[in-house]
Amino acid sequence: MCGIAGFLGSAFNESDIKNALSVLEHRGQNASTYIKTGNGFLGHNRLSIIDLSNKANQPFTTLDQQHHIVYNGEVYNFKELKKNFSLTTRTSSDTEVVAEMLARYGQQAIAHFDGMYALALWNSKKNSLLLARDHAGIKPLFYFYDGTHLAFASEIKALLVSPYIKHQLKISQHAISLFLRLGYIPEPFTIFENIKKFPAGNLAVFQNGTLTFENSACTIPYEKQAENSDLDNTLIKLKWLLEESVKRRLISDVPVGIIFSGGIDSSLITAIAQKYSASRIKTFTIGFEFDEHDESRYARTIAEYLNTEHYEYMVTEKEAQEFIPLIPEIYDEPYADSSAIPTLMVFKQVSEQAKVTLSGDGGDELFGGYGAYRWVQRLHKIPSFLFPLIKWGLQHTDHRGKRASAMFDTNGLKDIHAHIFSVEQYLFSQKELNRIMPHTSTFPISAFVKENFKGYSATEQQMIFDFCRYLRDDLLVKIDRASMFHTVEDRIPFLSKDLVQFAFALPETYKTNGHYLKKITKELLVEYLPRDLFEREKKGFSIPLKYWLKNDLKYLIEDFITAELLSDFGISEWGEIEKIKTKFATGHDYLYNKLWVLSMLGLWYYNFKNKTK
Repeated sequence: MCGIAGFLGSAFNESDIKNALSVLEHRGQNASTYIKTGNGFLGHNRLSIIDLSNKANQPFTTLDQQHHIVYNGEVYNFKELKKNFSLTTRTSSDTEVVAEMLARYGQQAIAHFDGMYALALWNSKKNSLLLARDHAGIKPLFYFYDGTHLAFASEIKALLVSPYIKHQLKISQHAISLFLRLGYIPEPFTIFENIKKFPAGNLAVFQNGTLTFENSACTIPYEKQAENSDLDNTLIKLKWLLEESVKRRLISDVPVGIIFSGGIDSSLITAIAQKYSASRIKTFTIGFEFDEHDESRYARTIAEYLNTEHYEYMVTEKEAQEFIPLIPEIYDEPYADSSAIPTLMVFKQVSEQAKVTLSGDGGDELFGGYGAYRWVQRLHKIPSFLFPLIKWGLQHTDHRGKRASAMFDTNGLKDIHAHIFSVEQYLFSQKELNRIMPHTSTFPISAFVKENFKGYSATEQQMIFDFCRYLRDDLLVKIDRASMFHTVEDRIPFLSKDLVQFAFALPETYKTNGHYLKKITKELLVEYLPRDLFEREKKGFSIPLKYWLKNDLKYLIEDFITAELLSDFGISEWGEIEKIKTKFATGHDYLYNKLWVLSMLGLWYYNFKNKTK
């Protein structure tokens, strides 16, 4: 696990790569090196995980001396690739296998990789650069391209060190509207118009000043199983795929632990890891002194049953709140997933015990774990012409009903996947956004699902939306930045390429069946744990944000949701914002996340303006 950067073109110089590696130091502190390639530079900060010797440092040069790679991630099947393709290597690292495969087979080699990666391979014979990112977008990659010059890096901050790029920065109004709807900025957009997220599962070639991409749509190749396929055989296949994935991700030359919430997904990963670990696996849980949001007791009970080496850290509100001012610096652009706070805290504790962790991300999107899937089923059973009437009725009930009324505040089923997500997350729906930013163009966030996945059920399309948007651009971003801020590598067994394809091929009824969610993963977990240890309502990794915003974090609303700060973003109807603030202050607690997302936008902008003065 590492940080990578590259600057190609006459506008860049050696100080750019040096400064980029300096600001990426947290991603890897075992080695920091760069090389000159043609009219540019490639650089790498290393966190040593497999083959700790200096021979495995990067940039790494292949045996033919023509290819040089900088690579962030792990390809877990590297031992099989080395054997199956008869590769000659000088190290025991996965880096060399990846580089030699690319040198020998070019772009076709990528189809054989099972892992997480963002990589750049320079071909000195052709004077060309290959960029690639893994199928799920686990590892980040950002790039700047102006038609002649190309720069790329693991984090945006590493691109901003270049005066050439910095002088051209322009904040994207379009990204702001996406952020207020989603709480994150989806690929390929970033907060800056001229810096983009490299699309997941994609590759590009830069040669003679031209950057050429392959297809950048979110595509998930799979063959749908029949509805009457045998559940027992399907469970056997799922068990084999998940156990193989976990076993591969336990390979490490440094200590490994597990981020453990006690939920379905992390419990499955923990049970399998303990089964195949030579010693007691380390599990890490954060507990909160504010009891309503503390689920550490569930994790503790399961850890005791599985006999893991369990570490539980109880934290105070003050400790949690201390991370909030760091969010703009860690995430580089507006980011409003408040679960980033406990995630940052748990990795702070992990860093004292382990350098590699496994986590259960991806299980909800692949196997139907969100309450939003119940809403999909409800909305598609109700004629859309009844939506206004239902909305009116709910608005005249309690706060829960008022919140639910927002689900029916939409023009039928247009852009429904994004609408359901926005309302479920207490964010701004498109109609609400139009009221505060009337002059900003809209973007059909759900369009790529409807265009590329016609014929799938509404619930399946919502899962695809969550996989290609929420998981990729929110949850994976959260886990990458939080882990790497504390110089820890996190691995995600559910996102094995084979397992992803298997999951999307399953019949919908194996995942959600009316009110019951995650049917097949719960059935699998019964093979490892008694059902009464895990059958409970899903809560998530949450903090008492609505209470904090009325007390200790009230300053965020007062100092960062101001016309002076936010008018630069096209938020022109300030009266609408004041209404939300007033309602929240007078008891409408369900509006808390709208104020949180606005305050995170203001906090980011305040920090950005101070840094660029």
